[in-house]
Amino acid sequence: MSRNARLQNQLGPTHQDGSMLVIVVVVMTVVLLLGLAMTRVLASSSNAVVYEVLGFRALNAARSGMEFNLSRVLNSGLPPSNLCTQGNVPEPLPSAPGFSSIAGLENCSFVATCRVESAGDSGDDYFRFTSRGTCLGGDDVIVSRVVAVDARL
Repeated sequence: MSRNARLQNQLGPTHQDGSMLVIVVVVMTVVLLLGLAMTRVLASSSNAVVYEVLGFRALNAARSGMEFNLSRVLNSGLPPSNLCTQGNVPEPLPSAPGFSSIAGLENCSFVATCRVESAGDSGDDYFRFTSRGTCLGGDDVIVSRVVAVDARL
């Protein structure tokens, strides 16, 4: 038998039976890893959207609480210093009627505070209002945002 015939016999289909199986297993593993990576990317993107939407709702709840209490304190007819706490401990202001009837703010609430602070040497006082809006999204997602306003009368 010639040398070429022996080489063809050794490299023929009978001697390559296992190599195709190895290539298929490697390709399947790579495709599986790419699929898992894409699943994680999509899941994290979905979570980011949920937090962004709930954060915007919490900000709107905080703004609503701020506007409600600014209106209540500044339009009450009483001196605002009677409605706010002097010093470092802020007084919680009463909450507005719930957001349960407002579309988009069903699971949201706010807590507003007010305190009187001195402006230093000028002797003028100013009022610091803060409002924290909180929204619940499911069992384990809680998002809150804080809004603060300083007012001088």
